[in-house]
Amino acid sequence: MEARKLNQNDVTEFRSLRLLSLQTDAQAFASIYDVERNYPLSKFEQRLESNDTKFTVGGFEDGKLVCMATFYREVVKKLQHKGNLVAMYCHPKYRGSGIAECVVNKLLQDASELSGLKVIDLSVLSNNNRAVDFYRKMGFEKYATEPMAIFDGMEYYDEDMMRFEITTS
Repeated sequence: MEARKLNQNDVTEFRSLRLLSLQTDAQAFASIYDVERNYPLSKFEQRLESNDTKFTVGGFEDGKLVCMATFYREVVKKLQHKGNLVAMYCHPKYRGSGIAECVVNKLLQDASELSGLKVIDLSVLSNNNRAVDFYRKMGFEKYATEPMAIFDGMEYYDEDMMRFEITTS
């Protein structure tokens, strides 16, 4: 089990896992499989560019990418103390294996090293109890609920807003 920042060499596996996420858990993401499957590989390469404002962490089992999460920092001056955890996904076969904890721990560790960063926010479907419980276990606390945050064409879904506060020692 390994967690590390993804890079351009991971783009093919990243694209495959991203597309799988949009198929297996479509309601959890704002994007749509039928849109992203037509994106050129260069679009996924751009997503893997890492710097002080964004990076993606991948979790590997036996050398295969099975889990991922993306961090991005707000760029507006007055919001730069905030970051976001987005596009979290773990292959269904590996849920409960501990790989998701490794990925989020690595993301939190790397983000916490960024100067001036104080909080990391995320949103999660309110009815996804497993994910809500997972984020609580990782140290995130719910601070709000956005009603009707996502509409899949047939049903509205509420999202819980959760926050992780970075403590400096």
